[in-house]
Amino acid sequence: MNIHIHPKHYKILCLIIASKTDDYCQLEQQWRKYMDKVTKHSNDIQYFFLYCSPENTTTEIDFENHNIIIKGDESLIPGIFNKTILAMTETIQIDYEYLLRTNLSSFFDFQKMVHYLQTQPREKYTGTFLEISNEQIEMTVKGGLSIRIPTIFLNGAAFLMSKDVAFDTVWKYTCMTQEELSYIITLPDDVAISLLVASFYDWRNMRILPRFEPIHQITLYDIPQGIFHVRLKTPHIFGNRQMDIENMGRLVEHVVL
Repeated sequence: MNIHIHPKHYKILCLIIASKTDDYCQLEQQWRKYMDKVTKHSNDIQYFFLYCSPENTTTEIDFENHNIIIKGDESLIPGIFNKTILAMTETIQIDYEYLLRTNLSSFFDFQKMVHYLQTQPREKYTGTFLEISNEQIEMTVKGGLSIRIPTIFLNGAAFLMSKDVAFDTVWKYTCMTQEELSYIITLPDDVAISLLVASFYDWRNMRILPRFEPIHQITLYDIPQGIFHVRLKTPHIFGNRQMDIENMGRLVEHVVL
């Protein structure tokens, strides 16, 4: 662990799933350009890009370059879950109010987000696009008790949680049996995090947050009023990743802070 106690207080701690493929590197460049703008105008946000590296022996936190590097190989499963939960664990000493976990294919209007969060509770808060299934999964909890919990999905594109929920999620992870851990790392990251949260949190309290998913070229003026999350991932519709990169560039270039 390579962390020091950071004295500042933040409204939002933003953890961004990242990797070094070509299109994601282009999106990361736009993200870094944007966050440089954001943090020059506001002290409300701290942010880190999350990577895996097999060369690392421990989790490394680089405050200067805003990177967290986890030991291991980059992968969808279990890599993204590992990056998320270990970054949540290693940053728990940072003084923040809300955690945002997202990825490079998203754009956020942080001014709108901060304004929204000022109206929300500081404890027992989660916000996301929910996908609720009637299916239940059986898990063994402390003491050998077998329970069935609903499969509640915090959408992997972006979810928010207050720090107490983040802390309890980390605590639940550290208390897992080897059997539970062996199972949960076989799941997509958003499902795995959702199961951890659902084991202690009343999912009926989760807020559903709207997002904008453009299917064509856009500017800032195309984002509907009140929405602060733009999902830039159209390859599953058009196979056109370049349009996402160009849309991100336009949003970053013309955002007014």
